[in-house]
Amino acid sequence: MAGFVTRDFRPPTWSEDDMSRLLKFWSRSGAVLGNHTTSHKDFHETPADEYFSSIRSGQEYLQATLGGDGLEGRYFRAPYLHREVSPESREQLRSYLELNRYQVAPVTIDVQDWIFAEIYSWADSNGAAETKEATVRAYLAYLEEAIEHYALLGVSVTGREAPHVALLHANALNYDNIEDVISLFVKLEFAFIDIKTALLDPCYSKMPIASGSSIRSWQSERGLPWASPPNPVRFLGPLYDEYQQRR
Repeated sequence: MAGFVTRDFRPPTWSEDDMSRLLKFWSRSGAVLGNHTTSHKDFHETPADEYFSSIRSGQEYLQATLGGDGLEGRYFRAPYLHREVSPESREQLRSYLELNRYQVAPVTIDVQDWIFAEIYSWADSNGAAETKEATVRAYLAYLEEAIEHYALLGVSVTGREAPHVALLHANALNYDNIEDVISLFVKLEFAFIDIKTALLDPCYSKMPIASGSSIRSWQSERGLPWASPPNPVRFLGPLYDEYQQRR
């Protein structure tokens, strides 16, 4: 497992020490921890100097918290998987990461678990047990279809079964249902390897040219149209309408 850390993203009741203890626990448990910037600002909406400063401070935070422990390599993942406003901005980011010896941690299986997680969290906080259970059912159905979509799409684009990197957020939904989540991957005949091994595959030899799933970049390079993944709204139905009203 690899975890990508944004220092400013922590529960409002947590102290810096609470966050530090969590990261050290993850590191001792074998997780590789990478840089996700300090602020989680969008590269598409942030001046380059400010964005690069957030990368630097994110790395300084990890180094101060963990020292050399857990920092096997220098992995970076862009917030929202946004890496290019224009070819020039993409090249600017690529050059900065290369100069500072970062390896881009790509994503191929890009699921929108955060929508389900927000509904799940609201239901849990408000004692809405039926909504909570319905959200889990919808999430697992969505997740299975999304995993299968990206797996088949990857083969259709590359012509082989290249290693995948799945994006799952550290939230209560995934924490409470992690056994079912892992079971879906096993059901679809996935095996688990570490990120260092996965990124040895030649398909990850350069930074993706498009934002989002790396498969989207591979399609763009080949002049293929983007095949849209499953839409969470289809699985949530009325739960999504209620969620929009609360927002």
